[in-house]
Amino acid sequence: MIRIVLLALASALVAGPALAQDGQGLGTTSRGRAGSDAFVVEAAQRALDGAEADCRVTGAVSRGRDANGDTHYEAVCAEGPGYVVIGSPQPQAFSCLAFDASGGPLTGTSCRLPENRDARRHYAQMAADAGVDCEVEEGRLIGMSADGHMLYEIGCRRAAGVWLEQAGGDWEVTDCLTVASQGGECRLTSDSQARASFALRLEGSELAGCTPADVRAMGRGADGDYFELLCAGGPHVVTRFDMDRRLAEIIPCAEARKIGSGCRYNPDDIRP
Repeated sequence: MIRIVLLALASALVAGPALAQDGQGLGTTSRGRAGSDAFVVEAAQRALDGAEADCRVTGAVSRGRDANGDTHYEAVCAEGPGYVVIGSPQPQAFSCLAFDASGGPLTGTSCRLPENRDARRHYAQMAADAGVDCEVEEGRLIGMSADGHMLYEIGCRRAAGVWLEQAGGDWEVTDCLTVASQGGECRLTSDSQARASFALRLEGSELAGCTPADVRAMGRGADGDYFELLCAGGPHVVTRFDMDRRLAEIIPCAEARKIGSGCRYNPDDIRP
């Protein structure tokens, strides 16, 4: 089962003094300096290095000081999304994607520099780096996995989206039905897109002629992921995919009563 830890920054920023003042005018103040000021760029870089954020700063602005007297910087990175970083004795850095209004864990503020406002561009680059072949429409930062890796959801145009997990320099891609089988949720992929994606997984198998009318994730076991599958004009079965995403078993619903809650779909209620 997928275990998600929403970023600790959510409570820190909303409840604490750090960015709670953002809506009350915390921004570039008379003490703030423009991104062309080398002093601000260097200060932002030091703070990000202290926060162990992977960012080579190419531009930055000071967004003023908080109630603790710590300066907040917004930084543009040479690669990837920018950050808001708090230049405290123990610096804290927060990805601009966390402030994205499309559904990230933080929606009370935003990054303001033009380079940081095009979130879709960053999600598209992530998808390309992960080998996902789709036209990215939107994305969202989900949080962190139990292993401490960043999790993102990618929404695709006219295609099913995926979850991306960043582990070091590598990406792990998980389709939305598998996400559901592990207890997660895709918000940027429709049911019809998910069904079309599932049909691709059946290619080359004895279910290759199935047009999924309904697919339901039943959960993950030690031997793989289970899905209830109702084919239009065809069989109503439970399918098991092994850990390599290969179709390993087809189980008639009559024999699947002890798998999860058994089959639920009514073949008389096939979606048009």
